[in-house]
Amino acid sequence: MKSGRMLSRHIHSLAMALVVSTLGLILSGAAQLGRAVGEPHRGLSGVVALLAILTTIAVWNQPRRWLRPLAAGSTIVVFLLGGFGFLMKNSPWAIVVHACLSHVLFAGTVALLVAASPVWSLPPELTDDTGSPSLRTLGMVVPAAVFLQIFLGALYRHVNLPVWPHLAGSLIVGCLLLYTGIVVLESHGEHTALRSAAQVLLVITVLQIVFGLGAFLGRVMVADGMPPEWWSILARTLHVATGALTLGAAVAYAMQVNYHVHPGPERHLTTEKSVVA
Repeated sequence: MKSGRMLSRHIHSLAMALVVSTLGLILSGAAQLGRAVGEPHRGLSGVVALLAILTTIAVWNQPRRWLRPLAAGSTIVVFLLGGFGFLMKNSPWAIVVHACLSHVLFAGTVALLVAASPVWSLPPELTDDTGSPSLRTLGMVVPAAVFLQIFLGALYRHVNLPVWPHLAGSLIVGCLLLYTGIVVLESHGEHTALRSAAQVLLVITVLQIVFGLGAFLGRVMVADGMPPEWWSILARTLHVATGALTLGAAVAYAMQVNYHVHPGPERHLTTEKSVVA
C-alpha cells in the first residue's frame, strides 16, 4: 500500500516516461533492418511493460477514476504486442496488427499523460461551438481517420497492398488535419488549451507529410534498382514514428475539445466569413 501511495505522487512523471519509452519502442521497431537492432527493441518492450504496470498501480487508488481504464488498457495492449510479436515470423498479418497496436498504445499513453496532468484537474475553460462541422465532430473524426491511414500504411509495408490507397488516404487525412488545426486557430485562437493542441497537430502533420514524401521517394528508388540511401531509411523510420505522434496529437486534440467545448451560439470564423460574403 505504501509503495502504491508513493507511486501515486508521480503519476504524471510515470506517464511521461511511458510516452517517451513507447515512442522509442516504435522508433526501434521501424528501424529494424536486422538482428543488430533486435535486442534494443526487445529491451525497450520490457521497459514499456514495467512502466505500464507501475502506472496502473499508481493510478488505482486515485480519485480520478478515468485514469484507471487508460492505464490498465495500456498494460493490456503491451502484452498483446508481445503476443503478436511472437507470431510475426509466420504471418505478415501479425506484423500489421503488431504495428497498429503499437500506435494504439502510444495514443493511449498520450491520453493518460494529458489526463494525468495537473492542468486537467482544473475546471474547464468552457467555450461555445456550433460550426459546421463542429469541433466536437472533428474531434471524433480526426483520430479515426488518422488510425485508418496508419492501417493502410501498415498494409502497404507488410502485405503488399498497392500504394495508391495509402497515398489517397494521406491526401485526404492531411487536408483534414490541416483544416482542423486552422479552424481551431481561427475560431478559438485565444483559448490556450485548444490553441496549443491545434499548433501541435499542425506541426506534426507537416512533418509527417515531409517524411512520407521522403519514404515514398526512397521506395521508388529501390524499385528502380538503386540501393537505399541513408536519408530514405531515416525518412521511413521517422514517417512511422510521426504517424504515432500524429495519432497521439489527434487524441490529445479530441480530449481538449471534449473537455472545453460545448454546443453554443459561436460559429467558426470560416462559416461566418462565408455568411458575410
